[in-house]
Amino acid sequence: MKRKTNNNMPINIPTKKRKLNNSLIKLNNIYTIPKKINVELKLITYNIFSSELSNINFYPECDPDYLDKDYRINLIIKDIEYFIKNNYIICLQEVCVYYRKIISKIFELNNYNFVFSQYKHNLGVLIAYPNTYNYIHHESIKINSLVLFNNSKVLNKFSNEILILILEINNIQFIVSTCHLPCIYQYPNLQKLCVYHYFKLIQSYNLPYIIAGDFNFTKKSDIYINLVYNIIDLNVNQIYNEYYMHKVRKFNYKTYKRRNGFHYRYKKLNWKNAQKNETEKVIHFDNNYNAYSINKLNKINYLKLNKNEYTTRTKTKNNDNIFQEILDYVFTSNNIDFLKTYVHKNGEIGNDLLPNKYNGSDHLPVVCHLQLTL
Repeated sequence: MKRKTNNNMPINIPTKKRKLNNSLIKLNNIYTIPKKINVELKLITYNIFSSELSNINFYPECDPDYLDKDYRINLIIKDIEYFIKNNYIICLQEVCVYYRKIISKIFELNNYNFVFSQYKHNLGVLIAYPNTYNYIHHESIKINSLVLFNNSKVLNKFSNEILILILEINNIQFIVSTCHLPCIYQYPNLQKLCVYHYFKLIQSYNLPYIIAGDFNFTKKSDIYINLVYNIIDLNVNQIYNEYYMHKVRKFNYKTYKRRNGFHYRYKKLNWKNAQKNETEKVIHFDNNYNAYSINKLNKINYLKLNKNEYTTRTKTKNNDNIFQEILDYVFTSNNIDFLKTYVHKNGEIGNDLLPNKYNGSDHLPVVCHLQLTL
């Protein structure tokens, strides 16, 4: 804009330019707000209880008839057929070879695709999905390979795998991941580190994600609270001490004596030396990892169930009390919201233990209706 002066000489007057919102799109010289894309997803996670574990020795107070693998698989199939009929993405854990052969035929007959990852000699995790979704990529990763101290005897006992599947619908790609985390609640810091690395790995894809499975921690645990409130309180020294100190507590003097040639009369002295040696290992080991960096996870959404809900109700031979807790969860990225969640039960469980007459596993399926917004 120009204005004339008394000398009839034009001068420039700066004008303020209006800044446009980055979220606006220019169409035919008209700025409009783009419409959000909403995609509804339905997913269940279900630990179907391996046939190798379903015996009277593991669950002595369960009816032996309800522990029979053939009786149980018929109940599990009924559940799966219901979820297939309603186009759910299905995440399964503890899928043994015997069950996989039966279940895979059901998926094939109902236009479902699936990916499977086997760990140990007879266990695996599986994700099945309707053919309305486009397959992009999948991979499986051992949990102990994510952790720095992958030579830990604690974690090496558990070769559990993480299964990661990338799907596409309406030109939108997203991740579905499932796992059966090791049952190492005696080592809470090791468990925290496993969970942290798992979520960090999924978030590194920079895609919307759903993480579902049997996590083997309760809602009262520090791990769950850390995830929900995005708190990282990992202490590397405590993590490594936890493993090595446990090793010292279970120290077998006779084995140590044989290996090191100690005489029996020096038992007390050598016991102290053994503790000292193990402590030195801890200090040396931790000093190598003092620079280990822990960054916060991105914000996540999490499953919300009623106070009285549970996903497992069991009593093993090693427990005097009934264990009734939530161990199965679904976590999502910040752009996937929960519309509806519930635990799927067949009949009233009441005072029964799982598995029972109407429910074929020691876990109950967790059902989620989700909305992905971009």
